[in-house]
Amino acid sequence: MKKNNIFYACAAAALVFASCQKENTANNVDNALVPSSEMDVISAVVPQSKTTTLDGVNVLWENGDQIHLYTRTWNESTSKYAAGWCDYTTSLDAPSASASFVKDETNTATVDNTSGRYLAVHYKGATVNTQSRDYYAEITINKAQVAKNGGDFVSSLLYATSTDSQFTFAHAVSYLKFTVDQNTTPFTKLTVSAVNGSEVVVSRIRIDWSTESVTAAPFTGKSQDSNSMSVTTDDSEAFAPGTYYLAINPGTYADGLQFAFSNGVVEDVVTTPANIEMKAGDVANLGTVGSLNLDVEGPVLQLTSVYAEGGENQGVVFWVDPASPSKGKIVSGAVTNVAWGPAKDLSDAMDEYITSHTVVENHEYVKSASDYSEANYPAVYFCDNLPGGDWRLPSHDEQMQMFQTYWGLDALKESTNYNTDANSAAMNKFDSALAQCVADDPATDYVETKLNLGLEASTGSVMYWSGEGRAEALPNSRVYRVVFAPKFTFASYGNPSTVHYVRCVREVELQ
Repeated sequence: MKKNNIFYACAAAALVFASCQKENTANNVDNALVPSSEMDVISAVVPQSKTTTLDGVNVLWENGDQIHLYTRTWNESTSKYAAGWCDYTTSLDAPSASASFVKDETNTATVDNTSGRYLAVHYKGATVNTQSRDYYAEITINKAQVAKNGGDFVSSLLYATSTDSQFTFAHAVSYLKFTVDQNTTPFTKLTVSAVNGSEVVVSRIRIDWSTESVTAAPFTGKSQDSNSMSVTTDDSEAFAPGTYYLAINPGTYADGLQFAFSNGVVEDVVTTPANIEMKAGDVANLGTVGSLNLDVEGPVLQLTSVYAEGGENQGVVFWVDPASPSKGKIVSGAVTNVAWGPAKDLSDAMDEYITSHTVVENHEYVKSASDYSEANYPAVYFCDNLPGGDWRLPSHDEQMQMFQTYWGLDALKESTNYNTDANSAAMNKFDSALAQCVADDPATDYVETKLNLGLEASTGSVMYWSGEGRAEALPNSRVYRVVFAPKFTFASYGNPSTVHYVRCVREVELQ
C-alpha cells in the first residue's frame, strides 16, 4: 500500500490525505467466451467491498443495487448498430461483498460480446453521456451531488469486463472521504474545486474496451468539464454525523484542491498544499471536520426560508448578501400569467429607457408613464400592487440566482436540464417554502406552489418576464425573459404583448 500523508492546519480542521492504490482488476478475458443466452444472471465479486478503497471502509452491495451491461443491436432503419444498456438488479436480505444480479425481464436487448468480452458498469451520482457501437462509453460524475444524510458513498464509477458471468470491478475515479461528528460546526454544502482554474475536477470518464487493453480515463473538452463539484444532503439540512465519500477525476492537481464549507450564508475555505496526485481508486481522507469559521453577527437570512412581515408570509429567500447576511432578496409566492406591455411595439422612449437602465429605475419609469394602468402594463402593475410594497420585476441576474438556489447549484449552464432527481432535494425545499406563501388556485392550469409551475421535463418550457430589456434584440422584442423549465437560456427576448408568467422580487432586511 502506498501512503502519502499531507497535513495542513486551518481554522476548520487538520485534514489528512491517505492515498491507497490498488491494481486494476477490471480485465478478465482469459476464460472461454460464454454465450449471451447464458447471461440472465451474473455475479459481482469485489474483494473486500464494493468500493475496494483499502482505507478501512466496508461498503457492500445492498438490496436493489444495479449493474448495467453493454448491448449492441442492429437497427434496420439506420442500417447501423445501436448501443445501449441492460439492467441487472440484486435482491439481498443483508449487505454482502458479493452478490448475484438478475437481468431485467423488460429489457429484450441481448448483452453484447462481439468485442470478445462483456462490459459491466456500476455508477452512482453519475450520468451516462454516450455509449458507442465502437465499444466505448462515457460517463460523468455529477457536478451537483446529493448525499444520504447521515453518511453515504455519494458517487462512484466502477467498471469490469469478463468473458463469463463473473465480474470483478475496478475504479474509474478517485474519492474524497470526510467524517462529520457531534463536534462539527453545522454546514449544509461542501464545494470542491481545483485551485488552478484550468484543471478539471469532474468530466466525462471514457471506458474503452475496443482493444485488448481496457482503459478508463478522463475525457475532457466536453461541456461536462467542471473546475468544481459540490455536495448537499437529501433533506437539504446540515450534514449529520457519519462518513461520506465523493468521486472526482483522477489526476494531478498542481496547485492543490480547495474545500469550501458553507452554511448557506458564509463559507470557510480550506486549501491543500500543491501537487495532489490522485489515481483511480485512491482515497483522500479529509479526516473529521471540526470547528468551522461560519459565525455571523446579528440576525441571518437563510436561503430557501420563508420571509414573513406583518404576520404575513411574503416570499422565499433566494439570495443572501454575503457581506451582510441580514440582507437579501425574496421571490413572491404570488404569480400570474400576463403580458408585459400594451402592444407589440413599445414607445421609442420606453424602449430606449428599459434597455439602458436598472430594473429598479425601469419599475419607477413605467409607473410614471402617462398611460400606466393594469391594462397597459399588467406585469409591472401586478408587482406594484402586491402586499408589503417595494415589489418589482426581477433582473435577469436575479432570475439566474433564483434558479440557481432553486436547483441547489453553484452555477448554471445554458440549455441544461436541471429538473432531475439529483436536484430534487433543493427543489422540494424551495417549493415547500413557496407553498407557505401562496395557495394553489384550481382555476388556473398551472401550480402556483411550485417555481416551475408544476411542469414536467417533457411538457415544455415556462417563461418568466424580467424587468429589463436588451438593445441588441429586434425593436419589437426587447424585453428580457427567461426560459425556466425544463431548461433555461441566458438570452431570450420577448414581444411585450406576449403572455408569460410573472413572479416579483423585493429586497428585505432582518432587524
